[in-house]
Amino acid sequence: MQETASYQHILLNWTRVYNHPAAGEAELTTLVRQLQQQVPLQDTAVAAAFFRACVEASMAFYDQTTLASRQPLREGGSAGYQVADALVKLVIYLTKLGRNGNQTDLLPMRMFLSSVALAVVHTHTNSPEAFGVCQRPFFRLLCGVVHEANSAYQGEEAWCTNDGLHAIMGLLGETLLLLSPAFVPGFGFSWLTLVSHRHFFPQLMASKETWSLAASLLEGQLVFLQPFIATGQISESLKLLYRGMVCVVLVVLHDFPDFLASYALKLCDSIPANCVQLRNLLLSAYPRDMRLPEPMTPNLKIDLLPDVSRSPEIAFAYADVLDQEHLKSDLERFLISQNPASFARDAASKLFAASSPDSSTEPDTWTPVERFNVGLINAFVLHTVVTITSMSDSTARESAQRVALDMLRAILAEADPEACYLMVNAISNQLRFPSSHTYLCSRLVLALFSKSDERVRECIARVLIERILVNRPFPWGLLVTLIELLRNPYYAFWNHEFTQRSPQIVDILSAVAKSIRPADTRALSGSGALGHGLAAQTLAQSPS
Repeated sequence: MQETASYQHILLNWTRVYNHPAAGEAELTTLVRQLQQQVPLQDTAVAAAFFRACVEASMAFYDQTTLASRQPLREGGSAGYQVADALVKLVIYLTKLGRNGNQTDLLPMRMFLSSVALAVVHTHTNSPEAFGVCQRPFFRLLCGVVHEANSAYQGEEAWCTNDGLHAIMGLLGETLLLLSPAFVPGFGFSWLTLVSHRHFFPQLMASKETWSLAASLLEGQLVFLQPFIATGQISESLKLLYRGMVCVVLVVLHDFPDFLASYALKLCDSIPANCVQLRNLLLSAYPRDMRLPEPMTPNLKIDLLPDVSRSPEIAFAYADVLDQEHLKSDLERFLISQNPASFARDAASKLFAASSPDSSTEPDTWTPVERFNVGLINAFVLHTVVTITSMSDSTARESAQRVALDMLRAILAEADPEACYLMVNAISNQLRFPSSHTYLCSRLVLALFSKSDERVRECIARVLIERILVNRPFPWGLLVTLIELLRNPYYAFWNHEFTQRSPQIVDILSAVAKSIRPADTRALSGSGALGHGLAAQTLAQSPS
């Protein structure tokens, strides 16, 4: 207690000096030097105790100020944040004066952010009813780090290097990952505001080394929203949070398309099946240096596009979940040798095994949001595509494509309607920008439609069409595949019973047909109108 009071007295003294009009750089630097001699902050235990006491002091000052005014601080008010702002400035000075040449001393920043995270979790756990007001100084502290670090990098008295700023933002990102809405739901709006800050997220995008951290942050928001969206339990506050997430994704899609193109498939694992528009946003991303051909161009020859020979960047470890189920090496072996013959059936039993409750959750209260492991299904399809497209020998690659088609047909035959939908959804997720993955999966989807039974055909039609019934943008590969399916008489799309099942379906399909071709789509003659139709027909007609 005595140490805590001493540390808080040091902070309050610093606050008085910092807020004094006559205080300049020399006075503040001298005071920080005295603090470094008085408190051995190189000792992590001492640093943790010091910053914990300082965070508590900033919280106490805020509470006293709001209690005196008998209402929370209005937007723009700063009286209650004087200690919090001074504390952030102190951390920045400690980071600055602890430099060794161009190397930035991150220990003060790391310990400070850890103390803030602990205080947020403690307050959220012990005072959930009052957390809505109590979280404001926490937001001020974390937002202050972003502002002060950016000022130290490009302000009038800039001293922070680009690497130093990037390291500070990385530490802040790791802290926000610990405070994601899945763990601290009451902090959700503040959290999303911090993640989308114009001086924070672009810093994570500045280096591919922190792309995975940025993807994990976006994934954390999706994981939190997923059960509510999947079950339809959407309150007004959750609607607002979802709209905020969509806006963030739109900005990222516009400003950092390369990042989203690399991590879209990872993020799709956390999106519920009924969240079509957000999935389209993610899958519509394509590399900035690529120019997409017009998907409705007559006689578009996809197989002649130079980009279909290139594989897209997959920047995350998607195969880990396959290793856990012992599917990765078996899948690779089967695509090459077709052994063992029972692989498709065995894979289906693993892919479509019902989800089980977490052992730490009470069985009576646990309700599965999804029956199946969507991440496992998506990883299985992705690894199938990666394995085939990475084959250098064209003969082996064509053989593996035929094997994959028969395997997917067998797996879909074992699937119930929900599992079939998820599997087709996983294949359709690969229909993105021109690449070897998009070309292969487009052929597979069309071949599956021509060779499968009516149940699977209806599922394929549902997955493709429901994705263009929402607002734009639409993934390029999805449009190309759907246009080929509807235009090419080889697939006889309009002759299938499910297209006439109800007046509502007829109206929807008619609207879709008009959107891709003003004239009557049924009257189209010829085959392979989009170039890869003939290739898909060849794949479908090959002997099993």
